Amino acid sequence: MFEEDTQSLRLDAIRLRRKPIEAKTASRVVKAPTFPSPPEVQITREKFSDLKELVAPTEKRLHQTRPRVKPFWMKKKLWLWIAAAAAIAGLAFGTYKFAQFGQKIFAGKSPLSFLASFGQLFTSSDRKLAGEDKGAVNILLLGIGGEGHDGANLTDTIILASIKPGATEAEAQIALLSIPRDLVAKLPDNLGWRKINSAYAYGEFKKPGLGATWITNIMQNLSGEAIPYYGVIDFSGFKQAIDDLGGIDVNVERSFQDSAYPDYKGGYLPTIKFETGLQHMNGERALQFARSRHGTNGEGSDFARSRRQQKILVATRDKAGKLKLSSLSTISKLLNNFADHFKTNLEPWGIKRLYDLIHNVKDENIVSLSLDPTGGIICNMIDENTGAYILSYCTGKSSADLKTFIADRFTLGVLFKETPKVEFQNSTKVNGLAQKAETVVGRYNMETTTANFPDSAVYSLTTIYDLTGGKKPRTLQYLTDTLGSYVATGPYPHLDKLPEPKPDFVVVLGADSPSKIETLYQDMLKRKPAAEPFFSEPITP
Repeated sequence: MFEEDTQSLRLDAIRLRRKPIEAKTASRVVKAPTFPSPPEVQITREKFSDLKELVAPTEKRLHQTRPRVKPFWMKKKLWLWIAAAAAIAGLAFGTYKFAQFGQKIFAGKSPLSFLASFGQLFTSSDRKLAGEDKGAVNILLLGIGGEGHDGANLTDTIILASIKPGATEAEAQIALLSIPRDLVAKLPDNLGWRKINSAYAYGEFKKPGLGATWITNIMQNLSGEAIPYYGVIDFSGFKQAIDDLGGIDVNVERSFQDSAYPDYKGGYLPTIKFETGLQHMNGERALQFARSRHGTNGEGSDFARSRRQQKILVATRDKAGKLKLSSLSTISKLLNNFADHFKTNLEPWGIKRLYDLIHNVKDENIVSLSLDPTGGIICNMIDENTGAYILSYCTGKSSADLKTFIADRFTLGVLFKETPKVEFQNSTKVNGLAQKAETVVGRYNMETTTANFPDSAVYSLTTIYDLTGGKKPRTLQYLTDTLGSYVATGPYPHLDKLPEPKPDFVVVLGADSPSKIETLYQDMLKRKPAAEPFFSEPITP
């Protein structure tokens, strides 16, 4: 073997020997010089190793061939596979994060069940929300301070939102009923009677996620109606929502200022001010408007604050109507922003359905009202045992009256908007008819008076005189629907005998009215459930 390797190396050395080069010139041919053969070298095993290392690289270069170049289509295919793998990985990560956001927002949803219900968002257009077939969809809207705020889980806002579907989207109606936070209610788990705004906090303290269930059940007991859905948002989520919409436009009815608005650091901001008129507000400004409770010019009460919060809701609905909630990017952005600030038991398809129901509702079909002392059902009180300020039923009122009030919220909201003045006049010989009509027809925020018709004529049909010239059409519609009466085309004949300020409407009760009024009175008695005491033990603030 050693001899064969030696011969091979000698042959390689001969092949590497420089060949003679002939250089041609214009005059003669010059032969390249020759070199003598290398001297005979005695190859030993040690020298063989050194010589092999010296010759091998040269041999490699002599036998090296040009590398094969891959076709372009093969390179492109490789990059396509890489791009596809990256897309799949990105989609998997995005789906995972998306499911995490959904699990935080949608109560009781595992990531897989959330993704399954989210898929129905684009396929459940005909699926209806609970209550649609029964006349109204009820949703309890709750606002809390959230992390970093004193009383983080106390409900600063409690609004019962009800959507009444119409023949078309534009004919649907929305009623927003604000519940005062100082209203007392009986809490579960033997906690006794406490302010209703503490129910969510106590429930969350007992078990995360239980707070919404507790306060929803309490509201169902107070209203006598099923409330299948809820939504809870904290201050940070509220601000982010408004900012994501690009701000909202709110009509400020009364200018006011507040010198005691908190600054999130245990102190107060410089005096905040709001001027009368249409104002564009970002998230922080909208929160100040909705939350201020020490405002001047009559804006310092919880009830004034409730009305401002309702304005914010309506303005938000108007702006959100421009969003395309069928857009995956829009929904993804909202989920990302709200993941830690918003919770609901509505499923994704339900939110889409809710959006479809409300985004085209006309402004005149949105009514707002508050449960407050002006309605004569609840009154301000001081609990004798604790000295706490509370709201409870006025003398002679009970939960029956509250249930009736809530049942009439769509009608009452219309009347609240128009604040009508109505006088009932008796043209018959039936004593007390005008007073009885006032009882069964009069409603919250309707100012009523009674009188006898000024002359001896007896109307055969109950007749309504509209002294506003058509400026309060909803009240007129309510009166005609309730009494089934005739609307006069001419002027009221005794304007000079009406009290000042003059009423908006005069209802002259005719010969057809005694039976109608009695039927309405009996229906009213049937509607009222059995009265019950509101509380019988000390209230804990």
